[in-house]
Amino acid sequence: MRPKLIAGLFAAALALTFFAGLYSCGRTVKNEAYYQQISQYIYAFTNGTIGRNEPVRVRFVNAAVSAEQVGTSVASGVFTISPSVKGTPVWEDDRTILLKPEEALKYGQKYNCVVEVGRIYKEAPSEAKSFDFGFHIRELNFEVTTDGIQTPDASNLRNQQIAGVIRSNDPIAQEEMEKVLNAAQNGRALTVTWNHTDNNKTHYFVVNGVERTMQRSAVKLSWDGASVGVSETGSESVPVPGLDEFEALSVRVDQNESQCILVNFSDPLSSSQSYAGLVSVKDYGGSFRYSADGNFLRIYPSDRITGQREITVESGVKNAAGARMRSNFTKSVNFEDIKPAVRLVGRGAVIPGNNTGSVIFPFEAVGLNAINVEIFKIYNSNILQYLQVNEIEGDNELERVGKIIVQKKIALSGLRSNASSKVWQRYALDLKDMIRQDPSAIYQVRISFDKSYVTNLSCATEDKSTQDEQSLGQTDDYGNLKSLWGGYRGIYWDDEGEWWDDGGYDYDRRETPCSNEYYNNEHFTRRNVFVSDLGLTAKRGKDGSVLAVVTDLNTTAPVGGVQIEYFN
Repeated sequence: MRPKLIAGLFAAALALTFFAGLYSCGRTVKNEAYYQQISQYIYAFTNGTIGRNEPVRVRFVNAAVSAEQVGTSVASGVFTISPSVKGTPVWEDDRTILLKPEEALKYGQKYNCVVEVGRIYKEAPSEAKSFDFGFHIRELNFEVTTDGIQTPDASNLRNQQIAGVIRSNDPIAQEEMEKVLNAAQNGRALTVTWNHTDNNKTHYFVVNGVERTMQRSAVKLSWDGASVGVSETGSESVPVPGLDEFEALSVRVDQNESQCILVNFSDPLSSSQSYAGLVSVKDYGGSFRYSADGNFLRIYPSDRITGQREITVESGVKNAAGARMRSNFTKSVNFEDIKPAVRLVGRGAVIPGNNTGSVIFPFEAVGLNAINVEIFKIYNSNILQYLQVNEIEGDNELERVGKIIVQKKIALSGLRSNASSKVWQRYALDLKDMIRQDPSAIYQVRISFDKSYVTNLSCATEDKSTQDEQSLGQTDDYGNLKSLWGGYRGIYWDDEGEWWDDGGYDYDRRETPCSNEYYNNEHFTRRNVFVSDLGLTAKRGKDGSVLAVVTDLNTTAPVGGVQIEYFN
């Protein structure tokens, strides 16, 4: 199933501890008898943290209505939600109530739902006549990054642009996002053009009509999240030098795998100049590779730089007209080591076995000395049910069709003894002992880590926080393993329960390894796999016929005598 950031459904029979913190309010005492009774009727329900446009579902163990009632509205009073939501709950199938909100739900809002089980199942005992549950709409956060000034036409320095990007943690409608940002120069409003990508979570913008004259000025960028339902505001002043001023304006470091220093200049740079020796980083003895593009100079160090360093751009840098800067530019910036992370290798869900019986699962890691491996098993008998709502690599509603079977800490030195944690390294995990009991099932392999596994973590005293190692093998009241992936906020916060306390959580620290907020599923990885030596290719013809070809994945040779089942 998807993590709680998106998650909709959690099997009540498997995770009834959700109710442990609820008060009875004088109606129902939620004791062991209640849990046992309600699990006979409620199979799954929406809880945790979900997106503002996601539906709400309650799924029952047995049929609740006849086939003729599927698609009709749920009787008044059977399902209620507070605060009220525009939309009509309907029977999605004979055992599922579905509520699709007509309008996007409010960011950060907590909702409580009540299902009158006794009105659906007359035989329900008094302990199970009413079932209540809650969920929380995740908060919206966004971050504004300005690249700097750019010149669309090198022959006309009077006309400039300012480029940047806004990244959000949740999709934002294009028309709403375009109300967030405003730009002005000397009291004159400037137009902004947009390019929305990444399912409306990455929003590139260009401020047009920036006027450059002999007088130095500035463009004020201001943003206000009111149009998208959040209280976040901010501003930034971008300097616009005079026409006779050629200078470096800003420098920042892209802390990617290939570290890059980005320097923004007031004018387009010379395309023929050699930049060797014109940029230096204090106490760095390596070499640089340079790439000039319009008003930007990108500098790639041969070796990774870490720590607070001074960058100096010499006055010998020339613009496209051959003019030099009047003085050196120096600024102190922070260089970061590669952040701890894991990632997958290759694509595909089929892993062929080998002659030794090993089942090799490759992955890569950096900045870590260990990982946690969690395996969720989708039972072979439930695969068709799983495929009703998933592709082969999907993760929707997994708790309906399986459970966590393995949790294990693995030292990376045991997989590759000579590997350095300072750069990305490839490892091979052998799954044979974890999945050998049922090779015909589908397994979701989840790889995560906690702060105690991070190497070379240098944090200022005020930034240090708990480095507790996760406890593997923890179970709920029914003996089922609790996932190591955590909820929307990560492994150090508990998103369960009706009242969702932030516990000091700060979204802006999600990319800081010294902070607990960093340890969330955005930095973990997973893949659905199943073990088979057979590869299957199927093609449907225009006449409805299907051609199926089976090959041996180890030798690529065709295989005969294979029985194939075909499902609609």
